Amino acid sequence: MNHQSLNVITVAAIGSQMVMAVQALGSLRQLPVIWPQPFDQVLELVQLFTLDLDVLRVSCVYYTDGPIMKFVGRLLVLPVGFLLLLAAWVLCWVRGYKVPFDTFVNFNGMMIFSLFIALTLTVVSPLRCVPNPDGSRSVADQRSVLCFESEEHWTMVALSITGIIMYPVAILAWATYATITYPQRMNSPAGIRFITRYRFFFQRFKRFEPHKTAAAPAPDRPNRPMAPVASVAPPPAALAPWALHAPEGLRNEAARAAAAERLRTFGFVHLLGACCAAAALRAAARRAVQRLARARHRAARLGLGPLAPWARPKPRKRPGNLFRFQEAVSFSSGRLDMRIASPEDEGPLAVQQELLQLGELLFGARCAQATRGALWNFRQSGPPHWHRDGLLPLFNAVTVAHEYPESAGFPKFQPYTQEGAIDEDSQPGKEPQVHKGEEPGAAVPLRPGELLLFLYSTKHAAVPNFSQQDRCLLYSVYGPAEVCDTVNIKKGRPSLESYTQAEADILKMMADGLR
Repeated sequence: MNHQSLNVITVAAIGSQMVMAVQALGSLRQLPVIWPQPFDQVLELVQLFTLDLDVLRVSCVYYTDGPIMKFVGRLLVLPVGFLLLLAAWVLCWVRGYKVPFDTFVNFNGMMIFSLFIALTLTVVSPLRCVPNPDGSRSVADQRSVLCFESEEHWTMVALSITGIIMYPVAILAWATYATITYPQRMNSPAGIRFITRYRFFFQRFKRFEPHKTAAAPAPDRPNRPMAPVASVAPPPAALAPWALHAPEGLRNEAARAAAAERLRTFGFVHLLGACCAAAALRAAARRAVQRLARARHRAARLGLGPLAPWARPKPRKRPGNLFRFQEAVSFSSGRLDMRIASPEDEGPLAVQQELLQLGELLFGARCAQATRGALWNFRQSGPPHWHRDGLLPLFNAVTVAHEYPESAGFPKFQPYTQEGAIDEDSQPGKEPQVHKGEEPGAAVPLRPGELLLFLYSTKHAAVPNFSQQDRCLLYSVYGPAEVCDTVNIKKGRPSLESYTQAEADILKMMADGLR
């Protein structure tokens, strides 16, 4: 995720938490306590955040100062906020900034939950009565209104009941429904958009965080414990919407359907849970290391080591692009793609029946494994390289055999950039244009045996490896049997094994000229 998107998310999160904190502070004004200075002045300053519109003198706008009109004005704060957000969203689309509908819903959710405490205190205010010296009772914040003895109060009670149903009850029902259905939605193909829209709710809580409670004080009995109005139990820490909990991999039809839906929606899916046996993974990784060792040895004998992506310091971009052979291709600084000519007999690079079935579900055609190999990201690799693998109907299946730190240069992906998605025209070679409404890039660190699937047309980036390890991704490519990738796999490239010293000398001369 780039610095700009991090700043936007940080500002939004801090702003939401500050509003909730100020509302909680402002609720202390409801208690019949004479607060000392300067705390009393602080409470006066936060009146606006508890929807006390008298601070803004709104009665000057609608030429009346009646309690009913004041109460209605406070009830309309949320609908007015919704209309303002709707107008801003429409304006963004008119001006060419494609803000997804999910983002619009997310901002509305942030606004609703930020105002939850104030809304709860507002709708119950007509029901909070305090005694008068003559034995009657008045509304706590409207002392001129006698409780249950005036037409004004009965009107306010009716509005209060309506507000309770529309605001705290409806919001809590909404949150409860989302919480209860969260586990099945996470693995449901039809629930991807649902989960994405609820980021404001699921990403605001951490595992084992205490309950969030809005409470209404009893104004006539200060020593009585505050009466809870609402309590929401936080759900377990939410997964990213493109993640799929699949402890058995893609062996069952439901998991394949869920993975296919995420691929169609986001362009990539992260399968949580080991999809390959540890022994088979380690064996495949050993073979990848052996192939790399042979390539390094052959390159050293030819004097091509300074042009190779494992060299330190790394070769410049243009000379480094010359290191392209059938067995080993460097597309960007410090990274190497080592393809294998034929499938292995076992392990992650063997033909996987469940991935063939997933391909048939995605593309509606008989599928085959197109290629396979290892992607190396060496220490001190170059800057991020945003690109697409192409527009062919193919997908990559990637896993790792070892535990790597997150700084080892795991690839980043930009959601909704695959062919046919909302940001399919996002330019390769450039960072995600978040200021234009595009989604920021998301890093997907893998644990041993976990599987990462992404479409060829999904925009992604190789990122720098800041760790002390050379990171190896084991990958295979699947798609319709008749589809052939002639862009990334060029049969005309020379073989490193059969490369002659004379050819190597010419290549070094070309590199010297590019420097």
